[in-house]
Amino acid sequence: MFGVVRESLSQHSDWLTEFADKVAQIGEKGGGVEFGTETFGLVGQMFATEARQTSQQAAEEIKTFSERTKTLGDEVSACGQDYASTDDQNAQCLGQIQW
Repeated sequence: MFGVVRESLSQHSDWLTEFADKVAQIGEKGGGVEFGTETFGLVGQMFATEARQTSQQAAEEIKTFSERTKTLGDEVSACGQDYASTDDQNAQCLGQIQW
């Protein structure tokens, strides 16, 4: 047997949403990094293009992660609401039983 604490689901949902927002902010900062021809010096110029592409890809992956984490938070919240609704409906049905 297990128990569900609805308030804990709500708190976890809020935490996930806050975490997703922080991750998104970090991703935006990382996505703004520029790699000019002077970044790696004369010899390293050939690495600037690849570094730029890798940085942009990482920023996109971080954005995707934050979006999915926010979605997870929304789903955890919906789960808590479903539990509450089901509990309320069951309590109402049980209250209507005539002994």
